[in-house]
Amino acid sequence: MLLPDNRYREILHDYEIRHRSAQMDAMKRRHEVEAAFPEFRALSEEISRLALASAKEYIQGNDRALDGIREKIAGLSTSREKLLRAHGYPVNYLKPFYRCSDCEDTGFIGKKRCHCLEQRLSDILYDQSNIRPVLEKENFSSFRLDIYSPEVRSEMKTVYEAAKDFVARFGKTGSGNLLFLGRVGSGKTFMTNCIAGALIDRGFSCLYFTSVAFFNLLSDAAFGNSSENSDRERCRDIFDCDLLVLDDLGTENPNSFVRSRLFMTLSERARLQKSIIISSNLTLGEIQSNYNERNLSRILSNYDIYNFNSDDLRLRK
Repeated sequence: MLLPDNRYREILHDYEIRHRSAQMDAMKRRHEVEAAFPEFRALSEEISRLALASAKEYIQGNDRALDGIREKIAGLSTSREKLLRAHGYPVNYLKPFYRCSDCEDTGFIGKKRCHCLEQRLSDILYDQSNIRPVLEKENFSSFRLDIYSPEVRSEMKTVYEAAKDFVARFGKTGSGNLLFLGRVGSGKTFMTNCIAGALIDRGFSCLYFTSVAFFNLLSDAAFGNSSENSDRERCRDIFDCDLLVLDDLGTENPNSFVRSRLFMTLSERARLQKSIIISSNLTLGEIQSNYNERNLSRILSNYDIYNFNSDDLRLRK
């Protein structure tokens, strides 16, 4: 887990409070209706009596105890709904109003984390990385082709359209991966932020790391003093998030640990069919030299590569 354990527990505790609160509110509404309309309470009591009596008979060996009980209970439930509507209440008035109907505010669907919990964790991690304020400025709406020199505008239009297409088909089979290569200030990070922001708006979980921060985190997970979580568990979100953004590959020290963890990340996310966007100031030859043939082969075979041939846009601006 990328979040500290106590922070993760706080989030799960908040889900427990949400779930209980929704159920308690539903119970209060039920008591309100039953107090106002005795006939509604009588129907509810009859449903409970039938269910309890048939369950007791079934436990005592009467295999036919449940015959017809569902139809009787369904009929009584329909009568309750009609009574609610007759007094101006919506049919679902007595049901818990969960913020997330998919997981009913538990954070999990079965044993799998719900998309709402995934997005919440992603939002927190994005806030910690201080990238969210950047996304408000760097997005597809603020993209300007005219800041590029005439010589590269056609190329950058192609990159822009590819990025928009990547977002449009994201989440479908074979969403793919992107590798952005180019000099410092050529617009790689801006385009990456456009993509990440658009996907976050669509509810996908996205994690952004500079290369240095990414490998520092993996180093802490591998060699830190935490005995509570395994390396795999602490880095679970790196493998499981919908989109992983690895910015400025090559700015870290490319030692044996970095090379092995890069290959592990690329391999695991490929196995899970999870997308990655990598940006780098290096050339393909330099990537091969720094990270070995195996990593380069992995990148070339599974990534769409785009070159950013512009000069420094920050100076142009």
